[in-house]
Amino acid sequence: MDTQRLDELRRRIAERPWLAVGAAALFGALLGFEPPHVRSKSKVGDAVLAAIGAVALRLAREAAFRHLGELAKNWWEETAKQRPETRFEMQH
Repeated sequence: MDTQRLDELRRRIAERPWLAVGAAALFGALLGFEPPHVRSKSKVGDAVLAAIGAVALRLAREAAFRHLGELAKNWWEETAKQRPETRFEMQH
């Protein structure tokens, strides 16, 4: 996957992180519920599917945590604006 397509995928995930988390969970569930009697003869195919699943989950997790961080930061800033006495300054 080239850099431009990967950046586009990251942008889309960042726009809707919860959709990405849900899609990754659904994808993982579908892969996990494969009937035991149906096995792929290709170990390479299994490895490729596992890698794709891992990358999808990682991208979704990164986007979700980034989004949660932004929400927490915005909440903290709004709270500080409403109640100046709760303003917290980082001390080193």
